[in-house]
Amino acid sequence: MVKEVQKQRVLATGKRKTSVARVQLTPGSGSITVNGRSFDQYFSRALYRQWAVSYTHLRAHETVLELVCRLL
Repeated sequence: MVKEVQKQRVLATGKRKTSVARVQLTPGSGSITVNGRSFDQYFSRALYRQWAVSYTHLRAHETVLELVCRLL
């Protein structure tokens, strides 16, 4: 489910089996935050970081959008 709250922010929820991911995209510096930690802290290995970015398809937008993700 994707919901545009304002023109400046998009909220989305994704589910698979019992897992839930809530994502918020806002214009900004291109930072990615996962469960309150920086992207590099959450994904400690370079391979995991590569997979995460490729799955979100943010490569073209990574300098324009801020991504805040909460994995439940």
